[in-house]
Amino acid sequence: MTVSPSSGTISTERDQLTASVDLTGLSAGNHSTNIVIAITGLKGHRNLTLIPVTLTITGTTSATPSISLTPTALSFSGIAGGIAPAAQSMSLRNPTGGTLSWSMSSNAAWLSLAPASGTTTTESDSISAGVNLTGLAAGTYTAAITISATGATNTPQVIPVSLTVSPAPTASPVIGLSVSNMTFTGTAGGSNPATQSLTISNTGTGTLSWTVGDNAAWLTLSPTSGTNAGTVSASASLSGLAAGTYSGTITVSATGATSKTIQVTLTVSSTTSTNGSATLSWTANTESDLAGYKVYRGTQSGVYGTSIAVGNVTTYQFTNLAPNTTYFFSITALDTAGNESVPSSEVSKSVY
Repeated sequence: MTVSPSSGTISTERDQLTASVDLTGLSAGNHSTNIVIAITGLKGHRNLTLIPVTLTITGTTSATPSISLTPTALSFSGIAGGIAPAAQSMSLRNPTGGTLSWSMSSNAAWLSLAPASGTTTTESDSISAGVNLTGLAAGTYTAAITISATGATNTPQVIPVSLTVSPAPTASPVIGLSVSNMTFTGTAGGSNPATQSLTISNTGTGTLSWTVGDNAAWLTLSPTSGTNAGTVSASASLSGLAAGTYSGTITVSATGATSKTIQVTLTVSSTTSTNGSATLSWTANTESDLAGYKVYRGTQSGVYGTSIAVGNVTTYQFTNLAPNTTYFFSITALDTAGNESVPSSEVSKSVY
């Protein structure tokens, strides 16, 4: 305590004193003292006046903590049997001061929290809420997160949680093929042509359980079944096959998928290469001015090369014809003046 002023002189007027208090270092409770006023009188005598002073200090009031949460609700979504949705965060604060010692729990096995407890004064705590879809069928699920704190003004607090699980998409496998056709060539009685490969894949969803088959005795496939991606070897056998062109079909099938086919062609050549021949014969022209005939040959119908004058005969043989080729023939008649008749009807012959 201090008194101001601490001294003075008075005659008939009044002096005013001010008393003030400093609480620094004082504990709660009652404190007392005296203000002493000393007046010097005649012959140096001093008169003392005591003014008792009492100071009461009450105890400080502790701040009461409270719970503040953001957000106040959570919502998750996922697909049955799929990956878990992303975890979501909550922010927990103590806006009213003091110390908030909190804990939280959920009432659903599919909902997890981290951390599950903590202490905060003025800072914010971050809590992660995650979902596990394992074993959950399609449907809507609800849960609650409960946050409690001893001494908090608003304990407990509850956050509602919803989870929507959608049905898994229906599997839809699709057959993918690396080729749409195959061509083999060989010579009758010779070695089999090289084996060719076919790659099968699943370009859709789910599982592709496939089988392959063919309708040609000379064609062999291996393996004949598989799952999802796989490679099938196709081989052609020339055993017992004469010169000619053979066709076959490979069919790839799978449950739940549309079947696909591959066209296969096998061309077997003759063992001889230049011994093919064709003999033409015709009825003689009866006109008196007949001078002879011309013969025509080509590998396309109606399209011929240079004519050959064969004289006044009724037969002619073409030799050294290439194998695996179809030839077309026609003849004309010539008179003595060099005039040429219209072509005869066309005939053809395939050489193997």
